[in-house]
Amino acid sequence: MIFPLSLPWYRAFLNSITETKFRLFAFSLLIGTMIVALISPLVIPSSVVYLVQPTKSLLPPSYAHIFGTDLYGRDLFGLCLLSITVDLQIAYSVTIASFGIGMFIGAVAGYARRSADEVLMRITDVFLSIPAFILAMAVAVAVGHTLFDLQIALVVAIWPAYARIVRGQVLSERNKLYIDSLKLMNVPARKILFSHIMPNIIYPVLAFLTVQIGVTILFLSGLTFLGFGSGPFTPELGRIISDGLDNFFQAPWIVLFPGFVLSILVFSFNLFGDALRDMFDPRLKNIRSV
Repeated sequence: MIFPLSLPWYRAFLNSITETKFRLFAFSLLIGTMIVALISPLVIPSSVVYLVQPTKSLLPPSYAHIFGTDLYGRDLFGLCLLSITVDLQIAYSVTIASFGIGMFIGAVAGYARRSADEVLMRITDVFLSIPAFILAMAVAVAVGHTLFDLQIALVVAIWPAYARIVRGQVLSERNKLYIDSLKLMNVPARKILFSHIMPNIIYPVLAFLTVQIGVTILFLSGLTFLGFGSGPFTPELGRIISDGLDNFFQAPWIVLFPGFVLSILVFSFNLFGDALRDMFDPRLKNIRSV
């Protein structure tokens, strides 16, 4: 059992999160980024992205501009907050699509006959043989440079990782005694897979998924940093860092502050993913507890 029978799942979750100060900090950090992503579009006008003010170009941090201004005179603090919303929206979209594709292929490969497993996994291995970021760049070159095109590129690059981990979990679960009992009862294979096996493997997969959201954000920022995606008037952390790189020595804040926000964003998902792994795998608790 993943959660103790004596506790509801949410109580077990909260107990695990509050078990150490480090996990509580990770959870609080993640919730904080979620709140910022939700309220930023409501409190920061979209005109911040398009308002070019040459007279305010590269102003240092001050009370009026907490993070300073960029080359175009735009408020860097407002841009970073709006970028969190954009990055998370794209990361969630990519994660849902990648997870859906990878889960279906991995589940079928793990439970199907050997021939089907071989075909599906060899196709997956072809994608996995290419570094995911390089594959994303190649697809982005082929399909286009808009943010939607980048989402397609990221889905193509990321889904094999989900397929591989889901297949491994399904293979482990299908050899358990209760699966043999269901087969003896002539329960259809589709029902065994999606009604019994998948619910039992979803928790460790979710922990992996949480960490992958941070990886997706890094990939997205890396692509936009290299010039993929829309132009400078799209609020995205990688693009903001790229635009400020030429003026780094003159105005280092236009790189350091967006880089710090990006680090916090990715860091929160990585820490929370570690906390989920601790909760879903009791064997790790004594090892990873701090």
